[in-house]
Amino acid sequence: MSFSPLSERYRGRFGLHVFLAVDETMPVWEDAEAQQFEARSGSEWKHVGMDSDTARELAGRTLRETRWRNDSAVLRQWQLDYQNPLAPELDKRSNRRLEKLIERLAFVRKDWGAGSDSAARCRSILDEMATLGVHS
Repeated sequence: MSFSPLSERYRGRFGLHVFLAVDETMPVWEDAEAQQFEARSGSEWKHVGMDSDTARELAGRTLRETRWRNDSAVLRQWQLDYQNPLAPELDKRSNRRLEKLIERLAFVRKDWGAGSDSAARCRSILDEMATLGVHS
């Protein structure tokens, strides 16, 4: 299986969003007929190469792969600029690692279910967070 550059090599904070067809002045409408582009609503669409359901599935898979394969990519969903750094006493690298651990912890149940794999991952994450001064 081939993984995306985001899940393999990207460093830093990132966001991943699925296209919304909400603005009829967007360039996609210029080629709508040739691309057989149809929008049933802003979030439901299709064209000759993709549809919104497939796009959401691919985005979900990319997010999961990136959470667990790439220690250097942190999903920018919960952390706002004015909240940085989470731990002012830690350096930038350690703060980024702490953000990554919190991201992983937040999604353990969604990504791994409620079984023993999930519990072991939680314990491992909490143990590493303790090394950064965050204790459960």
